[in-house]
Amino acid sequence: MNNKKAYIIVVSGGTKLGTELDFISDYVRHVLGFIGITDITFIDSSSVGLDESKVLAHAHENIARI
Repeated sequence: MNNKKAYIIVVSGGTKLGTELDFISDYVRHVLGFIGITDITFIDSSSVGLDESKVLAHAHENIARI
């Protein structure tokens, strides 16, 4: 599956991407890399239940930028 693009929307209970508690992004990169997908964009929608409007607005900004 070379030359494919993956967009991963991450929704968690407050774990931010890139922190020491974030295990999902490295795991997903590893699994997708195994099948040949290396062009991966993560859209961070963590804490959606904490302040839904703010997090959704941030996610929409990330999507629009892509």
